Amino acid sequence: MLALDIVRHLTGRQLVLQTMTLPGEEAVSTPADLALDARATMRERGWPSMAFVEHRVAGDPTNWWVPDHACVQAMLRSAGFEVGARITDETYLCTPAAAGQAPMVEAELRAATGTGTPAPA
Repeated sequence: MLALDIVRHLTGRQLVLQTMTLPGEEAVSTPADLALDARATMRERGWPSMAFVEHRVAGDPTNWWVPDHACVQAMLRSAGFEVGARITDETYLCTPAAAGQAPMVEAELRAATGTGTPAPA
């Protein structure tokens, strides 16, 4: 996600993303805030998910995570992209989200690292 956040800040007009994906086309709309006791929801069909590869895929030891279609879309949206088209099964054409529609990436990174919000100037 950090890499996609960085790429988003460097993307001017469009991004073409190619990634290996799990089979399946299902995708559900996820809630803005999932309750802690609603974990079973994440096992439902169409929930964005990834498989962890402990060893190798096709002899390549760098393929550690394989997302499904819903997960690729969710990751791109979370990084501030809009998915305009799916060029092929595993290739997505994206544009930066319009101002005000991109997620609060900086706030999310601050929350994740415990650095809080910056002090007013």
